[in-house]
Amino acid sequence: EKTLAEERGPRLDETRRLNALLRGKEKEVDKLQGNLKQAIIDSRKMQEQMDSTSLLIEAKVLEMESFTELMRDMQDQIGDAKDSIEEKNEEVSNLTATAKRLEDELRET
Repeated sequence: EKTLAEERGPRLDETRRLNALLRGKEKEVDKLQGNLKQAIIDSRKMQEQMDSTSLLIEAKVLEMESFTELMRDMQDQIGDAKDSIEEKNEEVSNLTATAKRLEDELRET
């Protein structure tokens, strides 16, 4: 049978091999944890950018709604102005006709 000293050599070798594997796995875990932390940081940055972009979009939508309302008001004012112009044109036509009739009456007398 092997003596304790003889058995100790292979056990030490196996222990060293396992410790080396463990250190390698610990390095992998550390690297993966670093990658995870960076992914979390990147994710938060992206979320902040998305939130910021969302706020800008909401502001632009409100601005566009305001411009749309302004355009409707302007179209209403233009419509009112057209109606007023038509009324004034009708008044001018009536006054012109009255003036012509009066002029004709003056010529006849």
